[in-house]
Amino acid sequence: MTAQRYYTSGAGFFWSPDPAGLNSVDPSNPATWNMYAYVHGDPVNYNDPDGTGECYVGGPASCSITVTGSSPNPPNPNPTPGYGTGSANGKEVPKEPSGEGSTQTGGGNPGNGTFLPAQNAFQRAVKSIAKKKKFKQPCNDDFADLGSDGAAVQAGAANAVFLNGVGSGASRSGLYANSPVPGVAQAGSTLTGTVGQFISSHPGTVAVAQLGGPDIYINGGLIDPNNYYQDISIVLHEVLHNVTGMTDDMIQSALGLSTNAVSDNITQRLLKDCF
Repeated sequence: MTAQRYYTSGAGFFWSPDPAGLNSVDPSNPATWNMYAYVHGDPVNYNDPDGTGECYVGGPASCSITVTGSSPNPPNPNPTPGYGTGSANGKEVPKEPSGEGSTQTGGGNPGNGTFLPAQNAFQRAVKSIAKKKKFKQPCNDDFADLGSDGAAVQAGAANAVFLNGVGSGASRSGLYANSPVPGVAQAGSTLTGTVGQFISSHPGTVAVAQLGGPDIYINGGLIDPNNYYQDISIVLHEVLHNVTGMTDDMIQSALGLSTNAVSDNITQRLLKDCF
């Protein structure tokens, strides 16, 4: 008999822990830490018929449901927020010239119907940053490495504006125009297309930040409004783009992180140092 678990729909979790035990836990992904959770809290995109392993509802035949408008390729079953460049469905996402975007592997279905919950979650997160009484010393050290400080970050958080990036007609080049960093505005002027087109052609994009300005364009379908630490880490990452005018490559370099890796390494650094 195949091992299975039983699910209580009223409470939203399994009666017993994941039989894989600690082998099911990804230390970098808090969503996997709860071994009683159903499909890591993402029942929209995943299905787990017997409780022993989730599958993407748009892909394997073993899944008994489908999602209209789902991505044609299954996302990573253990997604973590990432930025700038990344890997999606096992393939490298091309790195943008100055990394204005934020890219997350895996996630939901982009669309206006998910924008407001994501916007509300990000607004709560940015208020927490703006009102934070004290940042941890490693976090302050990170800000200093970027030529900034906690006060500037809090001011940037207070001014942040979250806009719907899906279908947005804002020009990509315009995101660079106000950057105080030498050469960034000039590099951005060579880019074509709109934020909406960029998100459409890069289906893992979670957010695109204005460099040296307050605007942050988000893809609500890839944002879990109930994952506080993930959301606040994404928001802080984007606010740092607003405040410093730096691209992902520049932030990675300033923090001593690999510029050849998915820029999720920035977010993970902020999560560890700041929260």
